[in-house]
Amino acid sequence: MDLNEIGDFLAGVFSPLAFMLLVVTLVVQHGELVVAQHQFAVEREDFASADKAEKRRLEDAARLRLAQALLRLTEHWETCFLQWHQGYLTNVQQVPDGPLNEIIDLAADIPNPSFESFQKLVAKVQMFEARISAAKKNISDPETNVRNFDRMLIDLAELSYLTFRLFEYARFEVDAAPYAPPTYALLYGAVCEPFADAEGDVDEHVLNRIEEALKRAIKCFGGPPIE
Repeated sequence: MDLNEIGDFLAGVFSPLAFMLLVVTLVVQHGELVVAQHQFAVEREDFASADKAEKRRLEDAARLRLAQALLRLTEHWETCFLQWHQGYLTNVQQVPDGPLNEIIDLAADIPNPSFESFQKLVAKVQMFEARISAAKKNISDPETNVRNFDRMLIDLAELSYLTFRLFEYARFEVDAAPYAPPTYALLYGAVCEPFADAEGDVDEHVLNRIEEALKRAIKCFGGPPIE
């Protein structure tokens, strides 16, 4: 048998073996690829779960701190309501920087839809501060004073409403606190609450004054439909 015949013989023997080896290699590589893809998917899910858990942890921690800041704001709103009732516009103090700055800092860890309520509260506080500051410079005109006190009342009603909604969220009573425009009934309730006695009753004279001032404010400055 010459060399050509030997070569043909060996080629005939090993060619099928080479093909089978190639097929086996491809099958093994495909299996390794499937395993790698599965491991990647598992790692991605683990990372997503860990990221979600971390965001949840930060949100829960923020909510616990938020409750204290909102409680301090609520106390300030109650003081402002009392000064409105007594007619002491010049005694209205600035909103405490501590709880307001705390709320601004915590907003970064609060997801939507609650984040919008944070924005509304901070913006409303800033507007309230600006209006009170301007009103203190114009206390000599009685008519202007009435408008300023009416504006102060509806501002405080909206601030109390926003603070209460976020307070429910901070105390884990609700899962989220999306912003919803207040109704007249909610604003009226927010104004009346600081003047209620232990049984929840409010003096009739105070109720009438609140109702008149709130209706004047909505008519003059805008607000929800009066029910």
